[in-house]
Amino acid sequence: MEFGHTDCGCISLSIPVDNDGNFRSLLRYWANGGDQALQDHIENSSRNAMHTSPRIQNEIIDCFGQLIQKKIVKRVKKSCFYTVLADETTDISQVEQFSLCVRYIDDHEEPYTVREDFLLFVPVYDVTGEVIERRIAACGLDLAHIRGQGLLHERSIQRCSSTLKKKCPKAIYIHCVSHCLNLSLMDSFKVQSVCNAMSVISKTYTLFRVSAKRTKALEEKIKELEPSCSSSRIKTRCETR
Repeated sequence: MEFGHTDCGCISLSIPVDNDGNFRSLLRYWANGGDQALQDHIENSSRNAMHTSPRIQNEIIDCFGQLIQKKIVKRVKKSCFYTVLADETTDISQVEQFSLCVRYIDDHEEPYTVREDFLLFVPVYDVTGEVIERRIAACGLDLAHIRGQGLLHERSIQRCSSTLKKKCPKAIYIHCVSHCLNLSLMDSFKVQSVCNAMSVISKTYTLFRVSAKRTKALEEKIKELEPSCSSSRIKTRCETR
């Protein structure tokens, strides 16, 4: 199987024994499906003019991303007012990024729905209120129409919120509801009865996880007592939830 950095070069219209990547498979499928121009390009283009290099593929992805972003912005403009949503995240290369999203009412068709759509990533080292304003404005959205800020409680994001509030006084700050719930659950661990309960749950999970015999016995017992149950194993608890 080909990987992202080797998924380039000449393409054969015949289906290979081993999968050679989604991108090449899609090109082959489209060419064999009746796209004569693409078929002629694959069959007759020289190796240095195939336009399947990683750089070209990234440009295609960027083009798709821009088209999707323009469509989202068009919907937000039609809705007029919107809320800015932001959170820090880490991508597959362990680079922290600031994801910028918008929440708005989509009146494209009834019944009207509340949508939350991703717009773009902002590097964490470059997170300031002014940068967020520039990024939003660059997307074509009017800052005067911001009516809310759904942000986490990190200090860097709080500084962004206060800066944005100065220029957009109607942008009410709302602490992330999921983060509030997480903080509440974290505080509840200070209660002794909750600590004891979670300790029992954790030890029960460990009891079955370290023994294949116990795991098998548990699966058989669950099938016997609850034959309609789709799950037959104990799940570990999430440390942050």
